[in-house]
Amino acid sequence: MRKPIVQAANLYQLAQLHDHVAQRAYLKQLGNTTIRDQELTGLSRLLTYFPDNMAAFKQVYVGYDVPQISKEFDLLLVSSDRRIINIELKSDADYPEDKVRKQLVSNHYYLSQVTPDVELYTYNSDANRLYTLTPTGDLVH
Repeated sequence: MRKPIVQAANLYQLAQLHDHVAQRAYLKQLGNTTIRDQELTGLSRLLTYFPDNMAAFKQVYVGYDVPQISKEFDLLLVSSDRRIINIELKSDADYPEDKVRKQLVSNHYYLSQVTPDVELYTYNSDANRLYTLTPTGDLVH
């Protein structure tokens, strides 16, 4: 994976900014201008699904783009022990689960080329639902 152009964001700080104007300003300072407002909705609720003060959430690449393969990851976290956590953001309560699974399988393919320790999630802010792809390729929520 290439070195990112944008600086990593602190997801906790980003989630505390409750309006999209402030979130955009924070991300713009870091060099990110690609993420959509609806993707930023519900970040504070997303964090409730994970343990408090996860160190990886303090260094999150938002809208990480890999132009060579035309691939963008909404949230990409790389921990010091080379574990990668990918979280895709959706805001349509009726977003089909088969599309969620297909995207996570594709993301697993690309990210597992970097490290075998990959965790994949999709968070739907309108439904307040977190999906994960199991090691056997099953989608669970």
